[in-house]
Amino acid sequence: MKLGKILLTFLLLTAAGGALLLVKQNQDVRRGAAAGILNLSLSPGTRVTKKVGEKLTYTINYSGPAGSKVETVQSKVCYGPEIVFKSATGNTANGFKSEVLSKTLAANSAGLTCTFVTVVADDTATTCTTKLANAGQAMTLNFEAVRKGGPRAITLVEADTKGTIYVPGSAEKLLNGKIGGNGEYEIIDGASDCRPLWGIVNSEPDGDGTTEREVEKYCKEFSSCDNQITIIGQAYETKEECEAALNGDTPILNYKVSFAYVNATASECAENWPVQVIALHGETKKVYTNVIMKNKKIVGDKVTFEGSLPLVGFPYKKDVAVFFKGPKHLQMKYAVQNQTTSYGKAGGELVLTSDPATSIQYDFSGYPMLPGDLVGNDSDTPDGWINGRDFSYIKNHADHTTVKHGEYLHTDLNGDCQANSGDVNALKKSLEFKQDQLY
Repeated sequence: MKLGKILLTFLLLTAAGGALLLVKQNQDVRRGAAAGILNLSLSPGTRVTKKVGEKLTYTINYSGPAGSKVETVQSKVCYGPEIVFKSATGNTANGFKSEVLSKTLAANSAGLTCTFVTVVADDTATTCTTKLANAGQAMTLNFEAVRKGGPRAITLVEADTKGTIYVPGSAEKLLNGKIGGNGEYEIIDGASDCRPLWGIVNSEPDGDGTTEREVEKYCKEFSSCDNQITIIGQAYETKEECEAALNGDTPILNYKVSFAYVNATASECAENWPVQVIALHGETKKVYTNVIMKNKKIVGDKVTFEGSLPLVGFPYKKDVAVFFKGPKHLQMKYAVQNQTTSYGKAGGELVLTSDPATSIQYDFSGYPMLPGDLVGNDSDTPDGWINGRDFSYIKNHADHTTVKHGEYLHTDLNGDCQANSGDVNALKKSLEFKQDQLY
């Protein structure tokens, strides 16, 4: 066998596509075309149902001409944005190398992603003579469910299905491929459409279409799907700011906050609410958007959220105040430890350090963010007021619409996963305060 040549050929086929494939086919014509077809199929061929975060495993099975030994299998597998390709392993029991060559392409206009996979025979005489067979399992493909969706097909592409056979005493020959069966999957119960990752995110995708940056795993939390980036944690502008947050002299705000009228016995949808935070010192303000309230704690009848926010680009550590504004809440000002009412003055008294371990955790949960800022004047965007428009809006939507645990419903003010009279009553209580705190 000429396995080194085979390995190189299939690497080039994966990277370069059709032009090199034609070259290879012409060479095979000169040596004598192989008789027969390489048949490939995916297993399981029935629908696979998984939840977001769970793994999906498929095998590629092959069948070559009678009397031959298949030593190389290549195909392209295509799938939707609900799953991502993680890894593949060759079947060593059938004489293949455990390493699988893979190349994932950018998603196409239909939203499908395709991955080339190629496995070759182990380069030993013993393997070639005793393990290679004309039929069996070639490799295992491993995927992860990342968003709810489907049912959708997972398919092998016949035009990109090729293989080589080995016959002792003759040159290896290229086989055309034929697909004998594909699979299907459905992803259910997905609270999030995307997969969370940690890393520094650049604004442009890689040359191969990917948008993940996992080389430096710190600072910025983001999610990635549909070839797009969405920041779901601290949104630093540059890599340098990200590094400064970890290593520099950046003030750290350790906080504990709460949302008014969230019931501890029914708060399954008070999860991961995005908050805007503004740091204030004198006339200097710095805005931090999309700060996710994730560390949820329930003690007795109280629901709180704790976190640690590096105030990147904000140089002050004394006489600081901060404003928190929830996604459907008035903006509240916090300026002292254990605050339970409006501060009522300009400025603030918070003292910060650059060490999360020594910076005080400020407990603002006794003065919760008030819900009810749902819409604006002729706009669906909250405007910093709770008024008749918000009241009319929530009354019209208190129709017992229900969502699953962990999902977001704009008119669910108390986090019980339903829009009902309890949310109307919560807004009535908030009407006394009416406007964002601004100074």
